Amino acid sequence: MAPAFRMGVQPRLFKSGVLCKILNFTYNPTSVARLERATSGDCGTGSYNSNGFVSVSDGTNSQEYVTFPTNAINYNSTAVVATKGKFAVGDMSSGKNGDGQRFGSAANAESITDVPELILSYGTEGQVGYIRAADIERRTGAAVTLYKSDGHTPIGVFAVSSDQ
Repeated sequence: MAPAFRMGVQPRLFKSGVLCKILNFTYNPTSVARLERATSGDCGTGSYNSNGFVSVSDGTNSQEYVTFPTNAINYNSTAVVATKGKFAVGDMSSGKNGDGQRFGSAANAESITDVPELILSYGTEGQVGYIRAADIERRTGAAVTLYKSDGHTPIGVFAVSSDQ
């Protein structure tokens, strides 16, 4: 039997402000005082940190919160991570596109409303683009489309993981 009060977590892993990996929400199966979930991934050598979302529900009402980011860890990758096109951390543009959608990094979001509609992300083949925030809400182990900042032009896919 599920507890009346439920808590869920959805961790996200960032490399230099670019979303590298996101896991599905995991909820407590029984009454607990805390809930932890680790992230792991390899998007190449760089500076990594993690933050995510917490969802709480009393069975009637629910609310989501952004977690505090972890301190950055510098990681030297042994994996060969291909990148398509030229990209540097300084190229992380943000702003609004022609449809009025905000695009940019979600790494420093302090609330749900701070998360842009289009989140700067690494695709499964190393390309850098944007995923729609609405496409990753409550996803379960699926791939979502990676777009240019216009939010219409597909350039690849981003995998939402159900495991670490």
